[in-house]
Amino acid sequence: MTRTNEKLAEKIAKETAEDTRPQWEIAREERELKYNNAAHFLLEDQIETLKFVMKIVQEADFECHESYELGVDTMKGIDRAEWKLRLAFPEMYESIHNERMGE
Repeated sequence: MTRTNEKLAEKIAKETAEDTRPQWEIAREERELKYNNAAHFLLEDQIETLKFVMKIVQEADFECHESYELGVDTMKGIDRAEWKLRLAFPEMYESIHNERMGE
């Protein structure tokens, strides 16, 4: 995962003061910088988990678009992704579980 580059942050701050780009483009860069800064504080295990989950979601999306069904390996990957998320983000997983139980 790419860590936030301090020079990029300085460049964005400088450009924002005298930037002539559309506001949506400036806001997008600021949002990306904020998200990248937040991601910097994740543990390596959490980063690897998120990468794995993203890959599985992409594979599942592709399979659904191409054949309208999921392969066995992708279904196993989804199961593993859910397990890895539960281990990497226990507090978030607990809150989602509690929300579902309250339905």
